[in-house]
Amino acid sequence: MRVRSVLTLCRVLALVALGVCASATDQPTLSAHDREVILKTVDALRAAILSGNADALLQHVSTTQGLTCTDTKYSYKEVTHFLADKRSHLYMGLFDSPSFGQACAREYPPQYPAISDREFLKSANAAVTIMPVRKDWVEVTINSPVPSHYPRKWYLHKEGEVWKLAGDSLIIGNCSCG
Repeated sequence: MRVRSVLTLCRVLALVALGVCASATDQPTLSAHDREVILKTVDALRAAILSGNADALLQHVSTTQGLTCTDTKYSYKEVTHFLADKRSHLYMGLFDSPSFGQACAREYPPQYPAISDREFLKSANAAVTIMPVRKDWVEVTINSPVPSHYPRKWYLHKEGEVWKLAGDSLIIGNCSCG
């Protein structure tokens, strides 16, 4: 009888411990609807970048969160200003590989040269990885089969029923963020 009580107690404690561990590591979950909306946003961002359409890109940038590079936060208004300036790091990093490479090559290792997101997306995989990072935020990772193309990570923030590009998603203000 005593062995049975000890085994029962062990089972109860194991279940309690499992519950505590599971709740401590719980990541936010995404609904199927959110995943669908995120994928549509990613497709729209890809299309805007590949076509060089800054105005279309701006439609998918958060007006409340803006973009961040290292510890510097840039408002939506500043993002708009940078996208209008073809010499800005944001514009070159998105659309102009030759200029971005010329301006920023010294900050990138030879195995991962400075290329624009447009150049990267030309050969990038269609599939993406979506990882919730906290409530109303996801990290989208895009990979390329080209060994010298470093993966891109975009952060999307849920605003109402839509997901917008925000946070440390793009090179802005400098040649690199980190």
